[in-house]
Amino acid sequence: LPQERRHTACCGAERVYKQTCGTTMKDLNKTWCSKAYLSAVSGLGTLAKGKNMADKRNVFLDQIRALACIGVMLFHYTQRFEELYGLTPDWKFKLTYGRMIISVFFILSGYLAVVKDEGGTTVLGYLKKKAFRLYPAYWVCIILTFAGTSLFLKDRAVSVSDLFVNFTMLQSFVGAALVDGAHWTLANELVFYVFILLCVVVLKKHNGLPVFFLLWMIILFLFYFFKADTPLFKTLGTLIADQYAQMFIVGSSIFFLKKGSNANRILSLLNIILAVVYQFMCFGKRYTLFFVFASAVIAVCVLADKILLKAAEKAEFVFKPLSFAAAISYPLYLLHQNWGYIILKALINKGFHSEWIILVPIIAVGAVSCAIHFLVEKPLIKYGKGNLLYSEK
Repeated sequence: LPQERRHTACCGAERVYKQTCGTTMKDLNKTWCSKAYLSAVSGLGTLAKGKNMADKRNVFLDQIRALACIGVMLFHYTQRFEELYGLTPDWKFKLTYGRMIISVFFILSGYLAVVKDEGGTTVLGYLKKKAFRLYPAYWVCIILTFAGTSLFLKDRAVSVSDLFVNFTMLQSFVGAALVDGAHWTLANELVFYVFILLCVVVLKKHNGLPVFFLLWMIILFLFYFFKADTPLFKTLGTLIADQYAQMFIVGSSIFFLKKGSNANRILSLLNIILAVVYQFMCFGKRYTLFFVFASAVIAVCVLADKILLKAAEKAEFVFKPLSFAAAISYPLYLLHQNWGYIILKALINKGFHSEWIILVPIIAVGAVSCAIHFLVEKPLIKYGKGNLLYSEK
């Protein structure tokens, strides 16, 4: 850390220490504080080790997220576009099994949701943090998508009433039409965040998560064998993420394989095995093989991150662009599908039929996503963090 920040941290630590212990630290100076002293002061343990928050980020997971986002875009702009409109029968390049890639996002979400122990966060604080992270960019994207489909892609346009329901992000729970079909994943993300809220923030059981995940897997198996084709069971299935919860559970279990106790490691291995079995029951062999492969790659990136980091230093020119793509991946995912279809249909109607035209929507949507990230998403996340820290003091 710069000397000024070190001095600021030390002064803040001294004030806290004086308030709680009624004494001062004689040896406090402008260069640095003792490791033991800073470790004893709440909230400064990380500084004591000379680390900042950026050091904790696993850059390999960013690369995987970026590649997964690019893969989903290629699937929608090739295979899915042909399924919907039949305008590209001669295209040789089609990402036929791109639907499987979505499991990568869910595995990553499962891992990242438990990396930080939220046990010291209040319910309101947790909800505020998620709201600032999820909603501002999402609102901008659904407004842009609604405008685009209403004007240029009427077969995928939704009503104004459905648009307002989409603002809540609860459209999948109440049966409203999606502004963008790709937004179906958000319901599963919300279910998992609520699960973490209940287990970690409310019950303060971060280390007990493997047990809760095991119970969730048991519920999934029971639901699979006893479910019926009725609206009630369909709603219940959405509430427990019956098709995709196993993906989040695998991601979280990877964390406990690295950081958990021996008991939690055993439980996590059991949860991973059950998740793979359940994945096979729901989606069959091909999707399960991809799911196992994706889980294994993410597990290696997590468990062997220090070894891989040395190799990554030699490939920095590759990692930087992918890290940037990962940074804008949230608005990029939210915005890409329908606007991509609008651009592709317009180009084909103008006489452009080469597969290379898919680069146009990728670049165009990417540029808009950059603007949303830097002008909306990033500033409001930063504001939310500052507001949250102030409110919790």
